[in-house]
Amino acid sequence: MATRVNEQPSWTALAKTYIRSGSWKVRRFCQEDWILCVWAYRILARRRIEVAIFLAEDHEKFVKDAGVMGGLVFVLSEAYNQLGKMEVDFVGPPEGHESGVPNSIRRVAKSIGVQIAGQSRIADAEGRQLYARLTGLSAGVEEQLRLRNLDLIRTCFVVQRRIWCATEVEYLVRHAHSPDRLLSGGVAAENRLSYQHDLLVLRTALTSERLRTLLMRDAAHEGDIDVQAKWVAGATQEIRVNRPVSLITADGQTRTLAENAPLKVSVCARSATEYQYLGVCQPPEGSSLIIVTQDYFQIPKSVRAKFPQKAILPIVDSVGDIDEEITKRLGRASSTARAMPELQD
Repeated sequence: MATRVNEQPSWTALAKTYIRSGSWKVRRFCQEDWILCVWAYRILARRRIEVAIFLAEDHEKFVKDAGVMGGLVFVLSEAYNQLGKMEVDFVGPPEGHESGVPNSIRRVAKSIGVQIAGQSRIADAEGRQLYARLTGLSAGVEEQLRLRNLDLIRTCFVVQRRIWCATEVEYLVRHAHSPDRLLSGGVAAENRLSYQHDLLVLRTALTSERLRTLLMRDAAHEGDIDVQAKWVAGATQEIRVNRPVSLITADGQTRTLAENAPLKVSVCARSATEYQYLGVCQPPEGSSLIIVTQDYFQIPKSVRAKFPQKAILPIVDSVGDIDEEITKRLGRASSTARAMPELQD
C-alpha cells in the first residue's frame, strides 16, 4: 500500500543513508499526497547513471504499477538529459536489496513489449523502447516522426518534461512547416511568414490544452475526469470524457457533454481583430463547438450576433495569455539543462 507524503514509510531510514552519503540523490514520485515510488541514483562523470534502490508501491486510486512507470520515466529522462543515452545500471544498496534490475521493472517492461536482457543493466536500445512506449505517442505520430526525420526520443523527452503533451505534439508534427524547430524552441521572428504560421499552429495546440483543463476542472467531480482527445481534421478534435461535464457557452447557457459521447470541437485561437473579420457564422462541418479565446468578447455585439452563440465556447485566456505561455514553453524546449519537475526529499 502506498504511503502518504507526511508519513514515515519503512524505507525512510534506508533513503537517509543515501542522502547523508552526499554522492547519491534520492527522488520520489507522488500522485496527489501519495508516494508511489522512491529511488536513489548518481551520475558518474557524465558517462554512467547508477540506481541503488528503486522501491514502488501500488494504491487503489491509481492504475497498477503507476509508481514503477512514473519512477522509470524519471530515471530514463535523467539519463537522457545528463548522458544523452538511456543506459541505466542497477548496483543495489550495500545490504539486503536486489542488485539487479528490479522485478517490478522487468514486469512492466514485458507488459509493454520490451524485453530486458541484462541482469543488472537496462541497455540503451531497451531504455529507448521503454521510454517511447511509456510516453504513449500513437503509432500514427511515430510514423509521422519517422517520415519527417524527427528524433522519437527527443520528442518523447519534450512530452515527459511537460512542455507539450502527446496530443499537442501530434498537431505540431502534422501541421507545422518545421516541427523540429518548434520542438527545440527555435521560432525565428525574422522570417515573418514562417513565424506567423508557427505561431498559429502553437496557439491551436495550446488552446486545445486549455480546453482539456476546462473539462477536467468540472467542480462536480473534483478533477476526477479523464479527457480523451484526438485530432480528426485540421484544427478539429473529437473529445470524450468518462463523466458528464457541464460547459458554459458564450450565451451563458449550460451545455452538458455526456459520458463517453463524442463531441467534435474546432479550435479557433485568434485576436479580436481576426475574429471580427473571420466571418465564421457556423461551426465548421461536423463540429458542434468553436473554441475561442477571451478576445472574442472584445468584438462589437453586432458582429458577435452573426456567430451562433450556443456553439461558441470561450476559454479563460486571451490570445496574449496564450502567446506568453508559448514563449515560456519554447524557452524551456530550447535547453535540456534544466532539472526534471520532480519532487524530492
